[in-house]
Amino acid sequence: MYNFIVNLFSEDDYDALLNDETSDQKIGKTKALIVPPNISDEPFVIDPANLEDEFDQRPWLKVYGSKYFKSENFIRPTHNSSNNIGGNNALLSHSLTHYKITDAFIDKDENNKAVKYSNDNIVITIPHEKINNYKKSSAEIKLYAPFLYICDNVFNFFINFNNINPDNNFDLAQNDYVIFLSNEEDVNSYLDAVSSYTVDKLLKYKTFEDECDCCGLHDQLYMLSQGNLFDLQKDRKYLLRHPTRYKTNLKSKNPENFNVCGKCAKQTYNFFEYIKAYKFYRYVFPTSIGVTSNDYKDYSSKPLSILKMLNHLYNSNRFQAFDYVMMLTDPKIENIEFIYVSNFDYELHNEYSYNVEDLLIYSALKELPSKDKDGEITRIGNLRNKSIFLRELNLLFNNTLVGSLFETDPSKLIKSLHPFLKLKLIEYNSVICNYIYYQNNSLFEDKIFTKLFREILSETIRNSKFRDELKISSNKIRFFLIIYYKYLSMEQNGGDIITEYMSLKEKMDENDSFKIENDFEASYCMGQIFYYLLQVSKGQNTLELFTKYTMNVHDMEMLKSKLITVLEKYSHNEYLDGNRKFHNMMSGVLAFEFSKSYDNNKIPLYTGYFDNNYLYYSKKEGNETELQEESE
Repeated sequence: MYNFIVNLFSEDDYDALLNDETSDQKIGKTKALIVPPNISDEPFVIDPANLEDEFDQRPWLKVYGSKYFKSENFIRPTHNSSNNIGGNNALLSHSLTHYKITDAFIDKDENNKAVKYSNDNIVITIPHEKINNYKKSSAEIKLYAPFLYICDNVFNFFINFNNINPDNNFDLAQNDYVIFLSNEEDVNSYLDAVSSYTVDKLLKYKTFEDECDCCGLHDQLYMLSQGNLFDLQKDRKYLLRHPTRYKTNLKSKNPENFNVCGKCAKQTYNFFEYIKAYKFYRYVFPTSIGVTSNDYKDYSSKPLSILKMLNHLYNSNRFQAFDYVMMLTDPKIENIEFIYVSNFDYELHNEYSYNVEDLLIYSALKELPSKDKDGEITRIGNLRNKSIFLRELNLLFNNTLVGSLFETDPSKLIKSLHPFLKLKLIEYNSVICNYIYYQNNSLFEDKIFTKLFREILSETIRNSKFRDELKISSNKIRFFLIIYYKYLSMEQNGGDIITEYMSLKEKMDENDSFKIENDFEASYCMGQIFYYLLQVSKGQNTLELFTKYTMNVHDMEMLKSKLITVLEKYSHNEYLDGNRKFHNMMSGVLAFEFSKSYDNNKIPLYTGYFDNNYLYYSKKEGNETELQEESE
């Protein structure tokens, strides 16, 4: 795992990734005052966010390279102010050359507001005590000994700051920078010295000299944690173990020991800086295919973005499954876990394939209104992959599933979320997440998929307040049912249920009579009969009536008795006496002996109710559709 982290990106890649995305210079609101090596030369101001333009205007600056003007490499790169030269009692910089105008250097009045000159520029004061402390401390750093001329330039410049910059004519403000240039021939050696100084401050826990367990270089080594336990201290020396805190022999080849050279340790540090800067609380490491920094472009830790990344890798791997490790952590990067995923497959495969448009209920479906959002679902198609599956399940949870997939704390869910959905999210988000990202098929193998749909559909049918609050129409319930049947064949025996549904369609086509042969057909036909009888109740919501008659049912025999009650109450349908389809279906349902429980027959019952109604016939063509629309 560490080898992968170290080699994921090059040092230059990390510099670009970190500096480009985390720098306040990128915002374009800061400027830098450049002080030439010959202090007698006039300083000048540049815009660090537009270096190419600055290089065009002053071609001689190109020798310094863009890295020299990325101040994050020089000012507090360790995020620990005690590593500044001279600590907090000096000029608040990690290097000899780069300084930030902080609030500490801005004069304030009695109201704590910045004092200004007559030209409206703020008054900046660099205390001489801090300048003297800087000169003393910098002279004691061996790495910076070859560059003492820079120290002299810094000292002379800040001591005479008000003369060089009278009335703050350079218009420096808070968060602007002052950058001193080294001699041109010293640029590379100076940058190396800054890098070494940074590494020394970051990697304080030296162990011994030997070969690096990562790159093989013989050098001073540092111990990294193993497994899922990490030493994340307040000063952010993550992963670096203090050797005296552990009783193991540091030089043994025990799996607990993983010792790396300074360069590899710094790469590991850079990785976690990158993770933190981009807020990647979940991160994908493909182990069986190669990646580049471009593969991580436009990627975030949001659930759908992770799938976007996995889809990209899947396509790069020529549509073949691949292995990867996912890092899970919290926003503070304090608890980290690595999960290995074998043979991740982005596409959903099953032996029983069919066109969802061939489902009988599909013809009753109307597209959902579009909200012009990327990736929204307005209709159900045949494409079956992890992203589509997740988006379609998201409809079932009123578009709250995706954002809650990795959440385990109920208190952190959307506060306005309906209590029932909140309960179902906590109950099911983990098993859905495991299927989507970790190739764990228990969602289908243990028939949790059907259980989920049965529970949510039951609550939707049973609870009119729930429907009203979430604005769930009959059309949306049809969406739920089609999503269910679309993926049902991935469950054991799910394909058999689809076959029963498709066979029933063939039986019903242009036939006034057919034999009911299984629980699915009988339950579906009961739904058809309920709808057919209840549609004549003018002025009443037929779905609420359906809820009333099916609410407290516990078995199929009780449901039969409820059906008879509805028949006795609503049998005044003017077409009922002459409707052979109705009489044949009614007698077939009442004569059928159910073998499954009411719970197991709920979904086909609901399917029959919301499907196009086979029983309705009239001299007025198209009335069935109109009646169904009225019932919504």
